[in-house]
Amino acid sequence: MTRKPLKILFLSAEAVPFAKVGGLADVAGSLPRAIRALGHDVRLMMPRYGAIRSDQFHFEKIGEPFSIPVGRGEERVHLIGSTLDGYVPVYLTWNDPYFSSRDRVYGFEDDAQRFAVFGHARLAALHLLDWKPDVIHANDWHTGIVPTWLDTAGRKDSFYRDIATLFTIHNLAYQGIAGWLIMTFAQMEYVEHLPVEQPGAVNWMAQGIAHADLVNTVSKKYAQEILT
Repeated sequence: MTRKPLKILFLSAEAVPFAKVGGLADVAGSLPRAIRALGHDVRLMMPRYGAIRSDQFHFEKIGEPFSIPVGRGEERVHLIGSTLDGYVPVYLTWNDPYFSSRDRVYGFEDDAQRFAVFGHARLAALHLLDWKPDVIHANDWHTGIVPTWLDTAGRKDSFYRDIATLFTIHNLAYQGIAGWLIMTFAQMEYVEHLPVEQPGAVNWMAQGIAHADLVNTVSKKYAQEILT
């Protein structure tokens, strides 16, 4: 029996050749290509940082800008497209205050807010693309908001409720811990505090693990290391 090809959205904060800080970028730049070679419709989505120069890559505007609710207002997001080696579609979310005006990927005091914006932008972008994945593959704490939202508010939305999620742990040392007020900024006050979280704080790595349908790591050895 021939299996139906899957539609997979691969989420990452960084990916070669667009932006690289660590090993996550190498995985995000290579794994989607390997999955697509197996016949699946896999697409990569990441932020468009200021350090990603338009003269080094070919980008195309996709649709019109859209708004996402954050804090007490909204943020405008543009979506641009490229490819990995002309093979895998890549979508970059463009937002000036939180990403495109920043010259690096991480290391800002408002990283929790930045990746909350990225999380909402990725989910909203699916409507603009008129494309619904069977699986969303989230990677590390920067994407933890996505399985969290899908497993809570997303269950009430007919478009999102049957999207499966996989959460991959690349580096458990970075967990995206922020004050619980980030939930107000993300308009996700309904999410329950986890026992493993510090009082008054949210741990996006823990939330992603708790709410994803499946969780894995980059290797069996690393899985054993973080469980001991």
